[in-house]
Amino acid sequence: MLIRINFDQTQYGSERSIYFAQRGFEVIRFWNNDVSNDIEGVLEKIYLVIQVITGKND
Repeated sequence: MLIRINFDQTQYGSERSIYFAQRGFEVIRFWNNDVSNDIEGVLEKIYLVIQVITGKND
């Protein structure tokens, strides 16, 4: 799993995400203000993605 903070929405950013996805990485993106203003929401999303990846959906 890769976590990108303050990701860009340019073609380069999209290509980079595709590159990692093709290699089996789950890419999660967050803006800086999400991390600063809603860390609980960011952590919850990370937790949920980990559950999906590991097959432990409780």
